[in-house]
Amino acid sequence: MSFTNTSFASRDTRGPGADPSAQEPRSPLAVLVERYGEIPGYLLILAAVLILDLTRTRPPGASGVARSMVSLLVASFVAYLLGAMIWYRLSPASAERGSWALVPVVLLAGVAARSGLGAAWSTRVGAGAVGWARDTALLAAVDFVGFVQAAKVLWGRVRFRDLDPGFADFTPWFQPRGPAGVGSSFASGHTALGWMLLPLVLLAVERGAPRRVTAAVAVVAVAWGLTVATGRVVAGAHYASDVLFPTGVAWACVLLRSRAARRSPVTDGAR
Repeated sequence: MSFTNTSFASRDTRGPGADPSAQEPRSPLAVLVERYGEIPGYLLILAAVLILDLTRTRPPGASGVARSMVSLLVASFVAYLLGAMIWYRLSPASAERGSWALVPVVLLAGVAARSGLGAAWSTRVGAGAVGWARDTALLAAVDFVGFVQAAKVLWGRVRFRDLDPGFADFTPWFQPRGPAGVGSSFASGHTALGWMLLPLVLLAVERGAPRRVTAAVAVVAVAWGLTVATGRVVAGAHYASDVLFPTGVAWACVLLRSRAARRSPVTDGAR
């Protein structure tokens, strides 16, 4: 490996001059984030999709049925990922063999919830919850789905912990390897999911929550996002740039959304 690549590897993990081998994959932080870092984000996305589905007015006929099916499939897919993840954390061996058994269970549960609880729940969901659901779904679509998944395919960057002993397969963040790349380091999906709490801050601000409540929500959201991002770097699963880019996309989405809200104030009871 050349000196240039070694230097980039050092700078892109712990900062200039850091030892690129100084990772701690078994540290409590790394293990916590590895096992549970994605779960809150998936739960929030699932809740957002369900709220939007249950409160949307559908046109009659085939168009309304099609929209219902799309919402059900999206919610079921997120629920499947969440269920499979929890199952894998509890029993990795059995999850690898039978996680697909969750698919019919999740679909049936979604149909039952949609038909049995939908009408009653839809009348109890307030405008603030619907607005939060929209913000959460938009953030997930732009950052986790749009940016992160596309970057993983286009960059093909090898994770730090998967590099060969000579670091010959290391690539800096600005050097995509294309779909032929064998890695999925850039960008971090855990980090994108870690910032899914940010729309809760928007909700607290826009609904006029007390300052202490808003501050507490903001502290929790920022602390969790930073914890997930740091844990992925500590584990050797990502480089610093892998977590910085989805962090930047998440904050850009939230700041633009906040700016748009300030430009178009709403009256009480709206949104």
